[in-house]
Amino acid sequence: MLERVMHIIIKTLAYIFILLLFVLLFVRMSGFGRAIFEDKAKNKPQEARETVLVVEEKESLLDISKDLAEQGIVDNAYLFAISLRCMNGYENIRPGEYRVSSSTKPSDILKQLTHEEEKLQ
Repeated sequence: MLERVMHIIIKTLAYIFILLLFVLLFVRMSGFGRAIFEDKAKNKPQEARETVLVVEEKESLLDISKDLAEQGIVDNAYLFAISLRCMNGYENIRPGEYRVSSSTKPSDILKQLTHEEEKLQ
């Protein structure tokens, strides 16, 4: 009898553990999703950092994102690269020098890198 009760208790605890693990994974993944799709700048304008980003010919999104992360413009290079890849026009990034700020949204940085502002004027 005691053996059967222990078996039920252990089985119940295992199910609770698995359920809590799924909840934790869901919360973590929703944080990643929010970081990718939120289109939010790293800093407020009064706390912003500015730098010059040099984009070379055939440079990948990840390389560009790593440069921005090293210069303190974005928090996470990998999430920033994924965020840009989820936006339209990422394949039209042109080489050149760009002045970027940590108070600029990822979508606006992409517009800069693809010269979208020039097309709108």
